[in-house]
Amino acid sequence: MEIDNEYEIISDNNLDHDSMQMEDNKTMNSNQENENISLDKMTSKKKLIQLINTMEIKNNGEIQQKYFVAEFMKNKNILEKSIIKDSYLPKTEWYHLNIKNDGIQVAEDENYYEIVLIRISDLTQPIDYFKELIRKEYKLNEKMEELYDISPKFKGFSISKTKVVSVFFTYPYTTLTEYAKSNSKKEIVQELIDKLELIHPEEEQCFLTPTLSPNNILWCENGMCSIIFPEIFTSIDSYNDIIKFKKIPTSSWFSLDFLKLDESNKCTLSYHSSLQSFGNILHYLLTGSEPPKSKEEWEKFFTASSNDREYNFFRDILKEYIYPEMNNLDINKNSLEKSEVVTFSTLRQMIDQADPTIFEKPIQSNISFNSSQNLSEDINSTNNGLSEKSKSLEQTNIPTEVLNYIFGDESSNSNMLNTNDNTNANPSNISSSSKEPIVESIEKKIEDENENDKNKR
Repeated sequence: MEIDNEYEIISDNNLDHDSMQMEDNKTMNSNQENENISLDKMTSKKKLIQLINTMEIKNNGEIQQKYFVAEFMKNKNILEKSIIKDSYLPKTEWYHLNIKNDGIQVAEDENYYEIVLIRISDLTQPIDYFKELIRKEYKLNEKMEELYDISPKFKGFSISKTKVVSVFFTYPYTTLTEYAKSNSKKEIVQELIDKLELIHPEEEQCFLTPTLSPNNILWCENGMCSIIFPEIFTSIDSYNDIIKFKKIPTSSWFSLDFLKLDESNKCTLSYHSSLQSFGNILHYLLTGSEPPKSKEEWEKFFTASSNDREYNFFRDILKEYIYPEMNNLDINKNSLEKSEVVTFSTLRQMIDQADPTIFEKPIQSNISFNSSQNLSEDINSTNNGLSEKSKSLEQTNIPTEVLNYIFGDESSNSNMLNTNDNTNANPSNISSSSKEPIVESIEKKIEDENENDKNKR
């Protein structure tokens, strides 16, 4: 029995040893596989970099290497996807490489570029038409480089039977989606309009932007420029011209206006196409969503009430000047007349001439007083809940409820507003215009008391 037990113990030990050996072998094999994968990735990356470094470009922008697309597609899995999305080309993905870190060779006059953008698209019928558009995009990009600094440098493209690989050089960037999270609407809109006005001159060639989206408008991060438009693929000779587009892009950001087909089954692009594409971006900045897809959805957006003056200002620009035909189901003649004359220049003037208080922050963080009691400093909350300015105000005979309303005591605010609507009771939801009479009353009270003090002296 003892021998059996001893044998069993020895057998168990042997089993443990064998199991450990097997685990070690698995680990070694796994490590070897990982090393092989890493080597394969390095090899693939070197091949891609070599392909880019040895590109020879024809005058029309085509890359001369015969099997460029095939070789690229074999090794593209090692590429890092870009945050850029949306394109005028069907089924498109964007990737990028770092010029300095990845050893991309650039010409002397290209040293300021830091990123290689790679656009890979699956072409659908009519393929020849898409090839024609890409060739035109390349030529337009050359002209844009001469005139403006708001697009990447289109280095070249290669087309196989159903795929096209396009290579661009550009600057470090973030998309409008990210940029809008930490920057004001007014500043973004002004910058966009300035750049769109620049490339849409009213008496010269206009570079159209009919497929703008928050994922393909780029903000430059190294100070070389401000906004980058990755794709400028069509143009018209002057403000009043139109162009027929044979294939409707599938992107949801392609403006509703262009989807109107004429009797020859072509959609029309014009200056107003770029305006409506900008309108889609303005709608996104206000709502965070894609553009409405029907007149009913636009009507719902236009008729929704808001206490936000900035929101209402930009919404009314959309309503009256960019999408007047979506204002209601019965097209208004006067609105149409406005839409015929509106340009990026007139939009810029509307914003420049607007009442600055429309774009100010809520009154709690933006209030100032013109009195002789040195009350012009910024209001800074203290642990006691009142700033030095509020203490000075407290010395006047202004009711406590009013002071609490101005300085953010929400429990008193709700009493003062005398409402059961929780949304309206929140001071942050009260428009600044509704607070102005209260502020004026306070200022008047202070002035009267100062005058009384002078008379007493």
